[in-house]
Amino acid sequence: MVVDWREKAQQHWIEQLEYCAQTFGEPTASGFIKSTDARIERICKFPESGTREPLLNDKEMVYRYVFVQKHVKLIYRYDEELQTVFIEDVWNTKILPEHLVDGMK
Repeated sequence: MVVDWREKAQQHWIEQLEYCAQTFGEPTASGFIKSTDARIERICKFPESGTREPLLNDKEMVYRYVFVQKHVKLIYRYDEELQTVFIEDVWNTKILPEHLVDGMK
C-alpha cells in the first residue's frame, strides 16, 4: 500500500505538531507523531475502516477520517485501483467546518 500525503495535509500536520510541542510540550508532540503513524498503519491494512466524513458526502470521491487526537482528524481517501491512500488533510475539528469543505474543491 502506498501513502501519498497531499501538500496541504503535510502543512496542517506540521502546524498541529508545532502547536502540540509549544502548548503541551515534547512528550505530547511525540505522542501525536506515534498516534499518526499508528492510524496510517491501520488505514494501510484496512483502508475502508475510517468513518465517512459527513461534511464531504456531496463530493464525488469518498472521503474518510480517523482521529489522531481528540479534536484532530486525518482526512483521507482510498484508491483501490492504485492501491494508494491519499492523506488529504489534517483537520482540527475546533476550526469551522466550512474550512474543511472549502479546502476539498
